[in-house]
Amino acid sequence: MLGSLQQEIDVIARTVEVLEFIDIEQPVGIRRTSAGTNTPEHRIRTSFQILENHELIRSTDDGAVTTELTDEFLAAYDEEVESVRETVLELVNVIDY
Repeated sequence: MLGSLQQEIDVIARTVEVLEFIDIEQPVGIRRTSAGTNTPEHRIRTSFQILENHELIRSTDDGAVTTELTDEFLAAYDEEVESVRETVLELVNVIDY
């Protein structure tokens, strides 16, 4: 049960790293992102798809670029992660006798 949660956290962490790379290096393609983040291309493709589905990047002829939603997402990211961390700590307290 918690294994799938860990996998989801790993995907999110990788995808945010990819988004930050795109934000700095844009426009950028899958190969360059893979090399720049030291992540296999198939995982970069997955992250690109997730980011496109959330409208945080868009494809251009020159490569992926960020959208107007990216800055807002990145600005709120730390606060959202902290909220999730607090929820996980509450879960720990539930089973901590």
